[in-house]
Amino acid sequence: MNPALDAVPRCLGAAVALFGAVVLTGWAAGLPALTRIVPGWNAVKGNTALCALLYGSSLVFLTLKRRPGARRLAGALAAAAFGMAALTVLEYAFGFEFGVDEFLIMDAPPPGYAHSHGRMAPATAGILSLFGPAFLLFDSKPPRSWLSEAFAWAGAAIALFCVFGYVLGSPESYTLGGDTAISQSTAAALLVLGLGIIALRTDRGLMALAASPGPGGRAFRSLVPFAVLMPLGLGWVRLWGERTGHFSSELGTSVVMSNIAFILVATAYIKGSAVDREDAERIRAETRRAVSDYNRSLIEASLDPLVTIGPDGKITDVNAATEAVTGRPRAALVGSDFSDYFTRPELARAGYQRVFEEGKVNDYPLELLGAGGRATPVLYNAAVYKGASGEVAGVFAAARDVTAQKRAEAEVRQLTAELEERVKLRTAQLEAANKELEAFAYSVSHDLRAPLRAVDGFSQILMEDHAPKLDEECRRLLGVVRESALTMGMLIDDLLAFSRMSRQALLKGRVDMAEVVRGAWGPLAKEAERRHLKFDVGPLAACNGDSALLKQVWTNLLSNGLKFTRGRAEAAVEVGSSTKEGETVYWVKDNGAGFDMRYADKLFKVFQRLHRSADFEGTGIGLAIVARIVERHGGRVWAEGEPGRGATFRFTLGGSDA
Repeated sequence: MNPALDAVPRCLGAAVALFGAVVLTGWAAGLPALTRIVPGWNAVKGNTALCALLYGSSLVFLTLKRRPGARRLAGALAAAAFGMAALTVLEYAFGFEFGVDEFLIMDAPPPGYAHSHGRMAPATAGILSLFGPAFLLFDSKPPRSWLSEAFAWAGAAIALFCVFGYVLGSPESYTLGGDTAISQSTAAALLVLGLGIIALRTDRGLMALAASPGPGGRAFRSLVPFAVLMPLGLGWVRLWGERTGHFSSELGTSVVMSNIAFILVATAYIKGSAVDREDAERIRAETRRAVSDYNRSLIEASLDPLVTIGPDGKITDVNAATEAVTGRPRAALVGSDFSDYFTRPELARAGYQRVFEEGKVNDYPLELLGAGGRATPVLYNAAVYKGASGEVAGVFAAARDVTAQKRAEAEVRQLTAELEERVKLRTAQLEAANKELEAFAYSVSHDLRAPLRAVDGFSQILMEDHAPKLDEECRRLLGVVRESALTMGMLIDDLLAFSRMSRQALLKGRVDMAEVVRGAWGPLAKEAERRHLKFDVGPLAACNGDSALLKQVWTNLLSNGLKFTRGRAEAAVEVGSSTKEGETVYWVKDNGAGFDMRYADKLFKVFQRLHRSADFEGTGIGLAIVARIVERHGGRVWAEGEPGRGATFRFTLGGSDA
C-alpha cells in the first residue's frame, strides 16, 4: 500500500466532515455566516450539513483498513446519511412529509413556500442518495464492487455539473429544473466527497492510473487538468460573448466546437508523439538489454567451454568454463587464434573451415590443450551465426568434455570381458549341476524305488501268506504300510516330473489344442462314463507350443476336475478358450468342491494342498507342474473358486498364443 495514496481520501473525507460540522455549528449558534461558508452564497441546509458530516466521517473511517470496528462504524454512518437523503427524495417524488427536514434544525419557511424550509434541494438529495450505495457496496466483491464505483462516479458527475452551472451562471444547471437550488458550497463539498470515494480504490481505476509511474499515468496526470479546465473556459467564453453581444448563439457554438476540435487534435498529437518516442526508446533499450543478456546467458549458463570466433579465426568471446579449462583469463583469450589451444591446430582449423562450408559440424573430435599442457578429449559442435544484415559474422562453438565417457567406455569393455568369462564359468557350473541333477534323478528313479518295492512286496506277502495268523489290527497296519509305499512312489514320480519341467527343452510347433484335450481326456473317459460325468468341450484356439508339455497341463487340470467332482450327483467339467485384445485364455471349469479364494496363492506351489488327503488323494505337485509349464511358455495361470460351488482354472501362453 502507498501511504500517500491512502492519505488522499482521508484528507478529502476530513474536509467534507469539517464542512458539515462548521455549517451545523452555524445553525446551532445562530451564526448565518457559517451556514453560507462564503459571504453572498446560499445557506447550506441543516440536513445537508448533517449528511456531509456523516459521509465525510465514513470516508475517513474507511481508510483505516486494519481496524474492523472502524469499517463497521463507517457503514453505520453511511447508512444513516443514505436513509435521510433517500427519504427526502421520496418526499419530492410523492409529496410525502416524513418529518425529517427539520428534526435537527428548525427553520421556518417563507410565505408561500411549497415545502419545508429545512428541506435540502432536489439535486442535493439525489447526489447524497447516489453516494449511499457507493459507501455500502464498497467492501463487496465484483461485480457488486463495480456498482460502488459507478454510483460514486454518477454522484460526482452531477456535483461537477452543478459547480459548472454556478461558474457559468446557468441556473438550470444547479436547480436541475426544480424550484430549489443546491448551494454553491454544497455542490463543491459533494464534488470533493465523490472524488474521495473514487480515490478509495487504490488497486484499480482512477487512483491506480493516477499513481502509475508508467506512460499511462504520466499522460493521465497531464491531461486531467486540461480536460476539466478546457470545457469550462470555452463555455465561459461562449456565454460571455453571447451575453455581451459580441457574437450570436450560432457563432458561439461554432467558436466552441472549432476550438474543442483544434485543442483535442493538438493535444492528441503532442501526447501521441511523446508516447511514441518513449515507447520507441523503451523498445530499443529493452532489445539491446535482452540481446546482451541473452547472449551472455547462453555463454555463461553452460558448464562446457563455449567460444565465438570471428571470420579471421580470432576468438571474440568466451565463457567461464573456457577460462577454467585453458587456464587463461578472458582478456588473454579474446583476440587470440582459436587453434592455438588444441594439440593439433591443423585439425582444429580444418573443422573450422568445414563449419563455413557446411554451416555446422557435430561431434567433431579434438583434444583441448589445457593448463599445464594437459590434453582433454572433447567433441565440438559448431555453427555459423549471422549479423543484423544477414552476413556470416562468425562461428559459435561448444566443446563437450568426453574424458569420463572414454573412461566409461574402457570400463564397459573391461566389464564386458569379465562378464563373458563369468558367463562361461557359470555355464560350466550349470552344466555340471545339470549332470548332478540327472544323476540324482536316476538315483531317485532306481535306487529309491527298490526299497519301496521291497516294502510293498513283503507287506503283500505277509497279508497273503500269513493272514490267518494276523489279527485285524495287524492287517490294517499292513494296509497302511502298502498305501504309504504307493503314495511315496507317486510322490517320487511327481517330483521327477516337476524337476524335468525346468530342464526339458521346449519343442515348439503349431498345436491343435482340441486334439491335445482329446488325448488328455482319453485315459480319464472310462471313469467319467462310470460316474455319468458331463464333459463339454467348447471352441479351442490353436497355439504355438510344446504339444507334449501342453498335454501334461490339460491332463493335470482335467484330472483335478474329475477328482474334485467325485461327490457330485451331477458332475460336469467344461473346457474352452476365448480371445480378447490379442490374448487367448484357456480354461477348465468344474462344479466340484471348489476352494476358498483366500488361499488361491497357494494352489500352484509344491506340496500345497487346500483339501485333506483323506477326502481327495494327491501329492500337491500337479498344479505346480502346470504353473511351471505355462511359465516356460511365457504365459500365466490363475484360478477362481468358491467352496462347494466349483472352480475355474485359466491360463495363457504369452507369445505362444494363436
